[in-house]
Amino acid sequence: MTTLNSATKNTDNYDLVPKDHKVMVSYRGVFKPVTSEYLLNWIERFYSSQELHPNIKLKVLFRVSVELIQNLIHHSKNSDSFFFVSRSDNGDTCVVGTSNPVTNDQATILSSTLTTLKKTPQSDLRGLKLNVLDQGARSSHGGGGMGLLDLTKISCGNINYEFLPWTQDKLLFCLTIQLHSTPD
Repeated sequence: MTTLNSATKNTDNYDLVPKDHKVMVSYRGVFKPVTSEYLLNWIERFYSSQELHPNIKLKVLFRVSVELIQNLIHHSKNSDSFFFVSRSDNGDTCVVGTSNPVTNDQATILSSTLTTLKKTPQSDLRGLKLNVLDQGARSSHGGGGMGLLDLTKISCGNINYEFLPWTQDKLLFCLTIQLHSTPD
């Protein structure tokens, strides 16, 4: 998926962006609630004034952006965290992505969760969400994996991830969500 030179921490996070895409907004640094507010306001203003493909909904793009930024606020306190939104040259695809360092234990949990979600049929994701809500399993951030579940559901399974070497005890978690235009 990427060619990040993360072994030396000399990354160009823009390698996460597909080659036929233009970056519409990006931010690299520590994510805090004020960062979230700024980015989301900018995304809303920018895309409200732009011509998106008629079948890519601003609401969906915004929901995905909110989930990813919240994940960075809750799970990454590192200045190497990265967020971007890109759009294909022909406008029929948007990609929203993030990268942030995680521990090996976090990578194992994330990989297991995402593999399970990607294998779950779209029709079963709602039931899985209700099951998670019924069981009441919550993390210290209140999520219990709901964000990743919602991202998988919203993107119709177009969620991609990889873990790259970062430091001796950390990996770089790269997550991208592709939003394709859909027929009416």
